[in-house]
Amino acid sequence: MNARASEANPVISTLVPARLDRLPWSAFHWRVVIGTGSRVAVFYGYLAAAALMLIAVAVVLALGVNAERKPLEEVAPPLSADTP
Repeated sequence: MNARASEANPVISTLVPARLDRLPWSAFHWRVVIGTGSRVAVFYGYLAAAALMLIAVAVVLALGVNAERKPLEEVAPPLSADTP
């Protein structure tokens, strides 16, 4: 154990480089972007989340079932219903 390390404060080695902005963008960057605090990367994260929400709205509008304040039997017939 070296002089900097103690049991209360162990030395942690990491493979994360000190300067991520000098490396080409890769999947590795996506894994560490939250820890870096980069405003641009966080902006793109919010932009991607907004795009996913818009896609979800489109799916609901296309495939959604109007079931508000209706009993389940009116929305879909029960599986045990006798229909020919």
